Amino acid sequence: MRMLNNQYILENTTIPQLSFSEILKHSRDSFDTSRKSLLEIQPEVIEIDSGVFFKHTSLIQFPRVSVIQSNNSILTFCSCDAPKTKLCEH
Repeated sequence: MRMLNNQYILENTTIPQLSFSEILKHSRDSFDTSRKSLLEIQPEVIEIDSGVFFKHTSLIQFPRVSVIQSNNSILTFCSCDAPKTKLCEH
């Protein structure tokens, strides 16, 4: 795992290899996994190995989040001010 300003990188993994427990290990807090909450997350752009996502109705500010599969790493980008020591709440 590496960190840059607006980026969090999960190294030595790919999207097909990700599990719920692996995501929790990289997350700050638990998150709402209800069907309704997950359905509110919408893709803005979907391409091979990348996507940009947003959430229409959210109680927290939900900036656009980019997810990119690059070789054997998953890169996430967002514009929030949270330190990128873990995945952001959104």
